[in-house]
Amino acid sequence: MTHEEQTDTQTTTLRGSLRERREQARSKLYLDRRVPRIDPPVFVRFKPLSSARLEGLTRQAEKSKDPERYINGSAIAIADACVGIFEVIDDEKVSIDPDGDRDDWPRFDSRLAELLGLADLGKAAPIVRALYLTDGDVTSEAAALTEWSGYAGQEADEEYAGN
Repeated sequence: MTHEEQTDTQTTTLRGSLRERREQARSKLYLDRRVPRIDPPVFVRFKPLSSARLEGLTRQAEKSKDPERYINGSAIAIADACVGIFEVIDDEKVSIDPDGDRDDWPRFDSRLAELLGLADLGKAAPIVRALYLTDGDVTSEAAALTEWSGYAGQEADEEYAGN
């Protein structure tokens, strides 16, 4: 094997390895948070929110005359970033829906509203506000999610720069 062929092989291996490492890191880019005040514990898995989405929610709240615009904006951010809602049974993350598939986690949708006994809630924001028992809990969760999304987004930008 010539030096040039060896270098090409090493470069291809390095690129393959980098691609695999990036995909592995990307697959772990989520955050599991416990819903406050619910016992036994219930958790929400989040993906990062894009800065564009966060900015859009902020602009929407600023334009609204609704006195609950900021708390509803926070609730929408939580719903948008939600991957699924689960509980832990015997060290295994499973759906909170006792009648559903263990791996089919509900989100902030009509299915969760039914599980909460509030089937008349149609939109995500009221469903979020029903699961999180106080507006302070919603605000705190949205703040933690926003902070994590910013950090996670910056981390992803640095990882993907130049690719």
